[in-house]
Amino acid sequence: MILLWLGRADIATEAKEAFMAALIGFEDGCGGFYSYRAYFLAAAGLGEFPQSTHAEGILTQLLQWRFGEVSPPLREGARVALLQTDRPLAIATLEQCIQTTDNPFTAWQAAYTLGKILDPGNAMAIATLIHLIDTVYTEALRLQVIESLGKMAPDHPIVLRSIQEILASTQQDKIRCRAAYSLGKMNPGNAHAIAVLEQLIDSTLDATVRLVAAKNLILLDTENRIAVKALDSLQKKSVKTSQKRQIKPAAHPTSAQLIARLEQRLATAKNTTEVRRIAFRLGTLQPGHPQAIACLLQLLLSTESSTSYKRLVEDLKQVLLDHQFAEAVVHLKEYVARSELSVPTQPSSVQWHECHKLLWYCAQQMSYAEFSKAWIS
Repeated sequence: MILLWLGRADIATEAKEAFMAALIGFEDGCGGFYSYRAYFLAAAGLGEFPQSTHAEGILTQLLQWRFGEVSPPLREGARVALLQTDRPLAIATLEQCIQTTDNPFTAWQAAYTLGKILDPGNAMAIATLIHLIDTVYTEALRLQVIESLGKMAPDHPIVLRSIQEILASTQQDKIRCRAAYSLGKMNPGNAHAIAVLEQLIDSTLDATVRLVAAKNLILLDTENRIAVKALDSLQKKSVKTSQKRQIKPAAHPTSAQLIARLEQRLATAKNTTEVRRIAFRLGTLQPGHPQAIACLLQLLLSTESSTSYKRLVEDLKQVLLDHQFAEAVVHLKEYVARSELSVPTQPSSVQWHECHKLLWYCAQQMSYAEFSKAWIS
């Protein structure tokens, strides 16, 4: 309804401008989570009201969030908003960004968004990627840039030539594996790509690379005997390992007896990885289990946790009930609020980012009134 209102010809421009100003200036008083959503709404509003005097400022801010050192949810929100806003404005802003940035990563991401999504085949985007292929020094980034160019302009002669150059120069098995697969995808039946993957399967000491190479080779050459043999061997080893680890079937997952047993184990467990596993199991058997939720939140907020913060957030998303989102906000707000969310450069710790992601998730599930109440409590 808001976007339709902005597109109506019978609404005064002054009223629309005032509304856009209110959106981009909205202060939610609870960490900025709803302020950002209001800003993204203003960006989408430019699709109906591109002549807004706030357009340049909105798009500039979106690019700062999209390519800056900010939390992943904010970066993702800016990416989506950039695709929803007025396309000509977005294209012009991205072209300006490409011309002015000194950061090769930003130039690559901006060029790909421009030339692959917003304006397929954009000449500036293609020229930028070609320039980056010749100037970036990191092999991994160079290969990603080549792959991006291949998606935008698959027939461009520089694409295959550049991948061949990486295969000839790199000493890293992971890079060789990925480059060979990219070459085979872009040039089906390429004998060099197949030969490199076969060689990796036979020679690399990295088991993970061997597995990836075999899987990639099957995708390029479904009947390749070397790949089939390697995957068959790896599968047999996996079966033997799983058989060694096999345990007796657990009791019925909803039984009160099993839940009581897990509660006892959780109360005495010392290792943080074990605590996470037991708490998550308990939370899946009885969603919203208070003891399980408390343990998972405690681990997430602990600086001494040996378990993955990302995994903890995913666990909590699965076991939290609607009425417990407020509890999560109360626990997380003090940790996250130590840094001003409006500052472009955010704390870089994995823990901070994951806590911030969980708060974003809660904000999406809760109304503004509910979230605000929990934040200020």
